[in-house]
Amino acid sequence: MRLLGWFFRKYERQFLALLLAVVWAVLYFGAHAVPHLQTARVLEWDPVWHVPLIGAFIVPYLSLGIMPLLLYLLSEDHVFFRHWVMTVSSAAAVSAAVYIVLPLDMPRPALDGDDVFSPLLALTYAVDVRGNFFPSQHVIFAFLTALGIGYERPRWRFLMLAWAALIAASTLFVHQHYLVDVISGMALAFAAWGVLLWMRRRQ
Repeated sequence: MRLLGWFFRKYERQFLALLLAVVWAVLYFGAHAVPHLQTARVLEWDPVWHVPLIGAFIVPYLSLGIMPLLLYLLSEDHVFFRHWVMTVSSAAAVSAAVYIVLPLDMPRPALDGDDVFSPLLALTYAVDVRGNFFPSQHVIFAFLTALGIGYERPRWRFLMLAWAALIAASTLFVHQHYLVDVISGMALAFAAWGVLLWMRRRQ
């Protein structure tokens, strides 16, 4: 038992990072797999239908994969990193629960471009599970990670938030999310961040 405690303390950040990846995968794919309370809706009134499909935005869209790794490498406060993992996991769980109750679907556009971004966009459509979360987990992860990096590196705060905003915009330009997904994702991310800061102050 003592050896197990030593192992956890020594490799806590690695364990938490792995745990977050597992939790996210279970929530994301699990929410798609379980029976939903109603048929997935297509929001024909959402402004996203007026947003043009721009393949180049697939680059910032996929850049989300870099942000958590950056926080993992930069974070020096183990307690903060633990709280951040708990916060992201909780926000993702809320998003997944809402998806089970209110599933949304966005028909994907035909890809007929011959630019360098079209194959990457087509691969994303092929790999990603059909159906988008409301609130958007993509946006939740982007802003919570940006806020986390900005918390540990205040000089990077504006740059990270601008990166998160670009990722949020990219979900519209690659037609992966509705505008309401993005707005609700931002609202949930900042609400969760407020809870994290409250936890920090209580300590």
